[in-house]
Amino acid sequence: KLGGAVAPPVAALPPGPTNYTFYIADEEDANAFALPGGAVIVTRGLLASAERPEQVAGVVAHEIAHVTKKHALRQSISSFGPALLLELFASSDNHLVGSLGAVSQLLVIQSFSQEYEFEADSVGWDYLVAARIDPQGMIEMFKKFKAEEDREKELLGPDIPALSSHPTTGKRIAKLEGKWKKLKRKSGFNEMEPWTNGVAKKG
Repeated sequence: KLGGAVAPPVAALPPGPTNYTFYIADEEDANAFALPGGAVIVTRGLLASAERPEQVAGVVAHEIAHVTKKHALRQSISSFGPALLLELFASSDNHLVGSLGAVSQLLVIQSFSQEYEFEADSVGWDYLVAARIDPQGMIEMFKKFKAEEDREKELLGPDIPALSSHPTTGKRIAKLEGKWKKLKRKSGFNEMEPWTNGVAKKG
């Protein structure tokens, strides 16, 4: 059950105006992404590949961090430059909403920069620790992603466009494993409902 995996990291967030809404996309590929405004989409493929809810919570915390750090807006401004800012602030309210909507649609198909991915990993990790969720779930899910990337590289070659702007998953895993080594408290995490085939079950 997705709610059980997302509620703890959301509860650990600092106070803010964003209301988060979570959706399950009927897609086989294991993936998740966040949209400006707090919409977070998780695919059925990701839920099916998870062996425990902490792994889903790790991915969700990463995506929430993209929202809280305003990566979508920051990357848009970086991509379009001061002209975008001038247009937004000089627009009428209706035009402003339309401009932001166009930017949001573009961001759905854009990848975040390496800097933002590393930042989202680190901030998401901190949300998990604050919620007393075992942050190793994030590492475990990233290892699943890396295994899938390795399979795709064997089939398609090393230059996969979808991965071109992301830091290598191996580097991300290494950074997170470094954070785990430095973590003072490595036990006493809250127990989450067991996870079977993407569905948390009681008992």
